[in-house]
Amino acid sequence: MANKYIVSRKITLIPVAPLNNQWQKRFDKYINLSFERVQEQIIEAQAEIDDEETKKTRKDSLSKWIDSLYKKADMYSDYISEGEITKALLNDYVYTFVRNACKAESRHKNLVISKVIDTMRINGFYDLKSDEARELYRSTFNAAVRLNNGSFSDIIDNPCGGYGLSWSNALNASLKREIINGCISCRNGQVKNFKEMSPFSIAKSAMGFSHGYDSDEIMLANMDEKNAPLYFDFGGNGTPSLLQFRMNLGANPKNKNELVSTIKRVYTGEYQYCGSSIQLSGNKIILNLTLEIPKPADRLESLRKNTVLGLSLGINTAMIGALNDSKSYFTFGTGHELEYYRKYIQESYRSLAKAVKYTNGGHGRGKKLKKLEIFKARERNFVKSFNHKASRSAVDFAVKHNAGLIRMPDLSGFSSKVNDDESKYLLRNWSYYQLQQMIEDKAARVGITIEYVPIPQVEDGVADIDIARKIANN
Repeated sequence: MANKYIVSRKITLIPVAPLNNQWQKRFDKYINLSFERVQEQIIEAQAEIDDEETKKTRKDSLSKWIDSLYKKADMYSDYISEGEITKALLNDYVYTFVRNACKAESRHKNLVISKVIDTMRINGFYDLKSDEARELYRSTFNAAVRLNNGSFSDIIDNPCGGYGLSWSNALNASLKREIINGCISCRNGQVKNFKEMSPFSIAKSAMGFSHGYDSDEIMLANMDEKNAPLYFDFGGNGTPSLLQFRMNLGANPKNKNELVSTIKRVYTGEYQYCGSSIQLSGNKIILNLTLEIPKPADRLESLRKNTVLGLSLGINTAMIGALNDSKSYFTFGTGHELEYYRKYIQESYRSLAKAVKYTNGGHGRGKKLKKLEIFKARERNFVKSFNHKASRSAVDFAVKHNAGLIRMPDLSGFSSKVNDDESKYLLRNWSYYQLQQMIEDKAARVGITIEYVPIPQVEDGVADIDIARKIANN
């Protein structure tokens, strides 16, 4: 890994029906079960409509629901009698699979976390310093992952089956780290939980890339054509026994050219793919593809290991960078840029939320609720754009001065230790961790190493540039 780095790419996936017997069996089973379930729902809904005690408004909504159920039943029935897989039928199966896989994995992860934390706390262990504590953690974690408790298996039904546990190693590492940082005693906040529609993980062994061309040579020559038959396969040994998708490499020339170039290197073996994940984003299915890429040899030779860039994340100035072996430095933005913009967005959001609270049903309420989501997205996009520019400035400065190492302060648990109101407010309104992750990603692409160091102890009044230089010389 010394001469390689990890990057990720987001690729939109389009469901396709593979020529695979195992996939076909799963698909047929899903259709038959869904057809039975829809018929049962129709009978139950009709019985409620026929009940004299059912209110008229409820009957109206049930009638509309029954209409949609009949359409589904007709769709399933047509396939059972004719065997034709329509686009609507395929999307119904694939989107249900992805949705259920996301829910099952997040539920399983949260269950493991709560089981481990509760067991450790009940037995009086708040860290992993003793052999007894580590053994209790190991046995509890493994049992929860394997669903050895019968009550667990009743609530976890992962459509990925045995391929749905590739997340366990990553969760094990992150949970240990949070316990060491004091999550059991709540010293530095509580352990994080996973949202219901978090991405579901895919092991490298269950991933594969195929194509619909007559040969690899033809495929490599035509990868940039519209709707190119380039497929991502998910299943045993990288076959599409569970799912198959066509990869949509985009229409924007700039983004498409970069993605085509990347995927071409995946097919040729120059880039190695690693365990990745799939998620739903709106009505799109997204592959978060993780790749292991060789570092450029010329860049590795020019970087000086002894030249270190120290980064300080400030309040008056958003980010300050200084070198350890010269007086060169750079600054980027102000922390108050984020503060003012996010404060404006948050106040607008709260004002609109109050208005929605007293709005009755109808189109007006729906439009207002949609506006709330727009405000949320606007805030996220502003911060993400700000952090992209800041991280690019830091890495470009390091490359310009051939710095082989970037040092940043370790902010784990820092927010709970901050006392002054101004710092607390800014920490809440700036995604420091997102910025650090972006710096890590961009630095890895050019072969620069990242190192986290303790926050330096300085006296009041010390200039931000001196703090950055102290981090560089840590």
